[in-house]
Amino acid sequence: MDNNKINKISKYILIGFGLLVVGSFMRDIFIYGPRLREKGRYTIGYTYKYSQYKGGSRIYYKYKVGNKLYYSNTAVGGIKKNRLLEKRFLVRYVYDDIDLEEILLVYPVPDSIKDAPPEGWKKKPEWAVETAISNSDWW
Repeated sequence: MDNNKINKISKYILIGFGLLVVGSFMRDIFIYGPRLREKGRYTIGYTYKYSQYKGGSRIYYKYKVGNKLYYSNTAVGGIKKNRLLEKRFLVRYVYDDIDLEEILLVYPVPDSIKDAPPEGWKKKPEWAVETAISNSDWW
């Protein structure tokens, strides 16, 4: 294969990858975001693992809906491990699409709240607004 053909193939691969990234970003903003806001319910998520890697960190958490336990993870940027590990935060999820969920790290769950209702809260609990963490408190 000559260099022109290789360059052309590389260009198409790069464009395809770029479209995939942009498409994923658009899906998150215009499809998943509104569904979480409209249909989202709230439960308690428990963080149990923190992984640091080149370029960022991930927090692993579990949450319960009904009698079933779910596991997920999310990128957390530069938030310190001791601020996240073995803590409880609100998780917003869509009941009929359980894979559509997000942990809300700005809403730690106070110790006075022992459990969430089996199907979660329909609205963000009142105590969540009072316990919200500002971004400056993380660093």
